[in-house]
Amino acid sequence: MKSRHVPVYNLGGHINLGANFKSAREQVHRLLIDCPATTPLGHDVMQALCAIDRLIDRLDGEAAKLIPADRDPRRLAGSIYYGQECLRWHEYDPRELTTDVFAPWIAERW
Repeated sequence: MKSRHVPVYNLGGHINLGANFKSAREQVHRLLIDCPATTPLGHDVMQALCAIDRLIDRLDGEAAKLIPADRDPRRLAGSIYYGQECLRWHEYDPRELTTDVFAPWIAERW
């Protein structure tokens, strides 16, 4: 019997997790300012960044499975885990969800 793929998070969960990963990645990356990549700590920072990037890439793929392209007219799917925009909850008309899966969210620059 073939197992059915069960999403790890719903769209809102991915949006929250994406914002946290963007912030965490930025904080870890800042360590390189004071700690050159050639030091043991710098090496660990680089490994951590690579691990975060692999995880983000995998989670982005999981999120993409939840988002039909025809219901992302503002092309916000790429902003969940990548880019300089964060998605913030705002008031919306529930009828908008029929055409825009991101209706409850608005993109803002960090």
